[in-house]
Amino acid sequence: MSHQDFSFTNLKGERLAGKLERPDEPVRGWAVFAHCFACSKDSLAGVYITRALARAGIGTLRFDFAGVGASEGAPFAGGVEGDVQDVICAAEAMTKAGMAPTLLVGHSLGGAAVIAATGAIGSVRAVASINAPFHKAVNGLACPLLVMHAPDDPHVAISQGEEIFAAARYPKSFVALDGADHYLKDRSQTTYIATVLTAWASRYLEPVAETRALGQDGDVLAEETGAGLFQLAMRAGGIRFLADEPVSVGGLGSGPTPYDLVCAGLAACTTMTVRLYARKKGLPITHIRTAVGHVKDIVQPRPDLFSRTVCFEGDITDEQRARVMEIADRCPVDITLSSGARIQTRFGAPPAGADPVDAHAEEMVETVEFPGEDG
Repeated sequence: MSHQDFSFTNLKGERLAGKLERPDEPVRGWAVFAHCFACSKDSLAGVYITRALARAGIGTLRFDFAGVGASEGAPFAGGVEGDVQDVICAAEAMTKAGMAPTLLVGHSLGGAAVIAATGAIGSVRAVASINAPFHKAVNGLACPLLVMHAPDDPHVAISQGEEIFAAARYPKSFVALDGADHYLKDRSQTTYIATVLTAWASRYLEPVAETRALGQDGDVLAEETGAGLFQLAMRAGGIRFLADEPVSVGGLGSGPTPYDLVCAGLAACTTMTVRLYARKKGLPITHIRTAVGHVKDIVQPRPDLFSRTVCFEGDITDEQRARVMEIADRCPVDITLSSGARIQTRFGAPPAGADPVDAHAEEMVETVEFPGEDG
């Protein structure tokens, strides 16, 4: 995931500054986020929500509207109609850049602006408003709508969100943001909003299978999400997921720990290697499971212990079972951990040096192709 400046000109000839959160491949779609008018493109709510969308594969532009004059004391100073045109111009600029937006998201008056702008942006497939006031344009809205509103919002009563929902056509959804304030200053609320928004929007975006793209490098990427102390957005083999630490040590418990991932590599490699060997030898093994645990010796300074249990089903002899277990002990990741590894660290942007993915697969094949003289 990367961040880049993205500016465009509105109908008044004013240059509006934006920030584009660009996702890693595969890209599921593009979005425009219209922030609260008392906020800016760099407000925490806008940054957190747009980056969460980008981590989910939805590239998102947030931008500063032309001078509105709003503030937290007067969040609705100025009108909304001119800002509707700014949203339209933002979408047109993205379309010209090959990133036609399929999703519009607006916070507060930004929510009213995206609802009003939708009819003029042909690529849009879904719209979401957050703590937004009612706008009559919702009566003619012809695409799915998600309304999210805080019941205790002191600036825009939840009745406004209810009115938007009542006026909209189906499909539509309503989510109450319990405990949220108007400006979404609580990070846990923006995390929740982004999670719900991503899940809801996914049904209206082009399905993209998360898989290793042809020619993709072998890097595994870890990037801070900003949620909690340890939560990381991971990308491995074209798949996105979270890594984290347990709540007991200050994490959110939202994903596997670093050592979980090391254990997962050993467990996966063991299971794959056993399957390859069973297929090569024609063994009737029907199902394989490998469990791996990690133990650090805090009493004596000796290498860590990875405890491994391999279980497989099938009618094979004791001699064949013993041989399979020998092969399991020789899987490539096992050999890497047992023999040690060199780590080279440098400062810079990705990618990191890595063998082609096929090379790792070939190493596993060699393990079962040359099992020894008695194999």
